[in-house]
Amino acid sequence: MRNVAIGIFSVLFSFPYGGCDGPGPGGEFAAPAMTQGPADPGPKGMDPTGGEFTIKYPKVSSAFFDNSSVIEVDITFTDVEWARFQAFRTAKKKEYVHCSFTFGTEKFADAACRSKGRPTNWVSEPKPQFVVSFDQWDDKGRFLGLRRLNLEADPFSAAPVRDRLGLWLMHKAGLHAARVNHARVLKNGVYYGLYMNLEHIDKEFLEYHFKNPNGNLYSDGYVLETNKAAGDYSHLWALNDLVTKEPLTGDHTSFFVKLESLLDVRTMLRLTAAEIVLPTSDN
Repeated sequence: MRNVAIGIFSVLFSFPYGGCDGPGPGGEFAAPAMTQGPADPGPKGMDPTGGEFTIKYPKVSSAFFDNSSVIEVDITFTDVEWARFQAFRTAKKKEYVHCSFTFGTEKFADAACRSKGRPTNWVSEPKPQFVVSFDQWDDKGRFLGLRRLNLEADPFSAAPVRDRLGLWLMHKAGLHAARVNHARVLKNGVYYGLYMNLEHIDKEFLEYHFKNPNGNLYSDGYVLETNKAAGDYSHLWALNDLVTKEPLTGDHTSFFVKLESLLDVRTMLRLTAAEIVLPTSDN
């Protein structure tokens, strides 16, 4: 569930940067519908600059995230690459190995696979969780328009449903949240387990959700994932300084005026309210 919070919170911090803004004063995002068919362009809401916008999911990936059924995918490793994968797990290293990835009639012959999650928890996992990357070996590599995907099966949950329920709530709360469904994962053609197929939040995600996707995107609250060459953290540090330097007593009028210029306060409150009702201790 921590991924739900970090993913959405990172998008919040991208808002003040060049167009990934939240709703303007008095505006609100309409709560999107969670269920979308393959041809559904996505939920509608208020555009930050005024008017209506539609989240434009590409049709090529809609079937891949269709949540009306359990999809099936096949990850294939050679014996050598699977041995390397296991060796990296033993060494608690998040290193990629070569694999292929198939969904329906679509196949990506030279994808990259690594273990997902905290390395200290890998020993407790009955089966590994996967990050599958399509741009690891070739920066232009895409599969159904995706750079990478996450296959999750939390070893500490009785069933792989936590992130799906959490993201359903975030969608209902009108937040820009990742798509997720369930997948039967095959390894080399043999059933390996049931996983959550979780959309990766990246540049493509911003392009689907915002008219201007050129803002900064952070993971873990402060790790820059876009615009890395510019390396401009000034807005983030300005927000940090504003909050940490504000006295606990006195008139806070100017503080709230400045805060509105640095953070999408309405969306932050919406996220906080949604998180409060989630039964998890790590948000």
